[in-house]
Amino acid sequence: MKHSIVLIVFLQIVFAGFSQGKAKVVSDTLQQNYTIINSQKDSVKFRDKASQTLRDLRNGAVIVRLKTNDKSVAAYRKAGRNDIADKIVESRKTQNEKLQYAFEHEFRFCRVYFIYANQTAKVLEGNYKVFLNKDLEVDSSIVFSDTTFVFCEFGSVEGFSDFSDYENKTVADRGIDHLYENGDAKKVPENVPSQTSTSPASYSGLIFLDKNLKQFYRPFPYVQGVYLDNFVPSVRTLNNEMERAYYRLVSRRDFNNRYKKELKKQREQLKQLK
Repeated sequence: MKHSIVLIVFLQIVFAGFSQGKAKVVSDTLQQNYTIINSQKDSVKFRDKASQTLRDLRNGAVIVRLKTNDKSVAAYRKAGRNDIADKIVESRKTQNEKLQYAFEHEFRFCRVYFIYANQTAKVLEGNYKVFLNKDLEVDSSIVFSDTTFVFCEFGSVEGFSDFSDYENKTVADRGIDHLYENGDAKKVPENVPSQTSTSPASYSGLIFLDKNLKQFYRPFPYVQGVYLDNFVPSVRTLNNEMERAYYRLVSRRDFNNRYKKELKKQREQLKQLK
């Protein structure tokens, strides 16, 4: 009986120490504002990249890629099913109009432009005569002069485990089929973190992509879910997330840096007075 009591007391002490240590690790991680899944060495890299992207994007632009389903429509027309092809065209047009309306009325973080996804290659080549007006028609009079921009589209979000951080690893870019709708594909390098998560492999939402059509990572607010093509609340939330991320990763960081510099300056002045 005496040995049992001693054993119980010992286990309670060990468990209490383990709990405190675990709580401290979680607390330290949360104080750093890193997502817990990325709290390893490369977290700082992702955080710095998100901070710089948000800082540049404030005076840059988001280019929304609107899809057309050209290949599916052409296939149905070739098979003599114009009825199905017409329905696809009309459905995609309605979706694109909703998406355009949502961004024009709810997104305020930076400038917004619209293109059809099959014109992405031209934009990347410097041909800016493919942007769309309010009627979703190509308007060559639209002036685009932003050197900093990212893409946004409504599509499938890649799971965290689909990425790898080996710079020389070549994989088929998930966006390449949208970029080259004529069916031509090519291999491109893609960088991604080596950690994995338990999140679903993919789901539909609004996604931010860089100029290589590679999905951004946390803590950049790179994705926002959409329910039944109801884009207005999703874009509103996306804009708010961008503002919050900008405050956390840019404004507050700048303030803290200025405070540290001022404090250091005051300390040096005190040393001189002594």
